[in-house]
Amino acid sequence: MRIPLLALAICLAAGAAWAHDGAAAGGGFVTGFLHPVLGWDHVAAIVAVGL
Repeated sequence: MRIPLLALAICLAAGAAWAHDGAAAGGGFVTGFLHPVLGWDHVAAIVAVGL
């Protein structure tokens, strides 16, 4: 019973994880729509999966 409570406490205490730095936050719909295609992190993941 101690481990699930500890895991729950850690999850509740953790802050939000920011996957993106917010540089494109003000870009609007088009920027958000094109990010999966033009974002270097997404392109790297697609290439890694392809390899």
